[in-house]
Amino acid sequence: MDAPASDVRALAASGRLDEAEALLADHLSTQLRHGEARLGWAALAAEIGSVSLALDELRAAAHEAPDSASVATALADLAGELADLGVEHPCATPTVFAPPAPPPTEPDAATLARYLHAFGGREGVHARQWVSPQADGTLRQGYAPQQIPLTPRLAAAHLAGDCSLGTYLIRLDDTVTFFVIDLDIRRKALAAAAQDHQENRRVRQVLAASTAAIEARLGAHGLACIVEDSGHKGRHFWCLLQAPMAADLVHRFGRALLAALSADLPPELSLEFFPKQGRVDADGLGNLIKLPLGVHPVSGRRSTFLDRAGRPVETPWATLASTRRVAPVEVMAAFEALRADAAPPPPSPAEAPTPQAEAALRKVIAGCPVVATILTRAAETRRIGHDERIVLLHSLGHLAAGLGPIEALFRACPEVPLRDVPAKVRRGHPISCARIRARVPHITATVACHCEFPCLGEYPSPLLHAAGAT
Repeated sequence: MDAPASDVRALAASGRLDEAEALLADHLSTQLRHGEARLGWAALAAEIGSVSLALDELRAAAHEAPDSASVATALADLAGELADLGVEHPCATPTVFAPPAPPPTEPDAATLARYLHAFGGREGVHARQWVSPQADGTLRQGYAPQQIPLTPRLAAAHLAGDCSLGTYLIRLDDTVTFFVIDLDIRRKALAAAAQDHQENRRVRQVLAASTAAIEARLGAHGLACIVEDSGHKGRHFWCLLQAPMAADLVHRFGRALLAALSADLPPELSLEFFPKQGRVDADGLGNLIKLPLGVHPVSGRRSTFLDRAGRPVETPWATLASTRRVAPVEVMAAFEALRADAAPPPPSPAEAPTPQAEAALRKVIAGCPVVATILTRAAETRRIGHDERIVLLHSLGHLAAGLGPIEALFRACPEVPLRDVPAKVRRGHPISCARIRARVPHITATVACHCEFPCLGEYPSPLLHAAGAT
């Protein structure tokens, strides 16, 4: 399974979900498998969002191995994660949640414009949800890409419940303007709640408590959000950004946030973060999420914004207008705090560098515009790429006074793996000027990377600027 599975995951990770599904379907059409051997393929299909393939594999496995506990468990778990497909109790959702809320007041043109600005996502495309009843009484559902932009007319139709639309988060320039945490009740817990009044009440309390805890955790990090009852089996936490941010950065932040939130998550619940990818190819779309305030086609319930007490708000448009947008610097601060919570404490400080060592560091930074530019940009943006890190580690990392600034900078950039933080002064040859130009041409081409050193025969490196430091 390894090679085809890797290819499928690679396509999905780049946002080419249709190609990933087609490749998986083609492979399954030629591969012999039976019973429990289908479980891995079903899990892979679910992983890339292919509802039909996952359920086909699970149903075939159940038919071929009717006495298998593994197949039965996988069918229950995976079908639940695929939004109430193939469930024996298709009407369970309304018994677990409160009755549907009335539709919001009809939005005017300015409100529709604000709605699209907040949730519009990728340009020139949106998704339309479909639901298909099956002969066995179950439902199949999915989303079909629509290669036309979201318009006020389409948004109004979604809000009225005439259709159910989704938005692709990652824009054409690989940025996002919002991110979402998706909190769901797992299928097993939902089915159990549908059968027992006390369990029903308990599961609702678990969901309410976790909703409040997540909202409080986001607030503690300065991340304002809109909490939404998704209309089916969970909650969406919408964080709207003050300015676009790189999708790969937000995706990495989301992984750290999920790791922190999952530590205290009850077993009845599951968490996801959107965007699920850091980038998508030009011909890809990436994952989508259903637009808020619509009607869920499976449950028939309208999604609603919730207040801090968990009650539906009567004026969702006022909530949308008044919710504070999150500044990128706040996301970065939250990212740094999450990483600091998970990271081991920094090592005890070594002896303070001598004045001569400090002078050598200053001379290198002043003499090499490339090193200076890397330091300045990283300090301002709190982002530094792999090649920029290599340049600093193999230049300033050879100086006794260079370790402190590098460590402080790397710890301030949340994307930098903690394993890259230097622990001791490097030995051997420092990086040459030629290798620096090969590593970071996007910087060397924009600064005066053409230093004149007094001795032509010496190995050209930024450290030559430290000569004679006192």
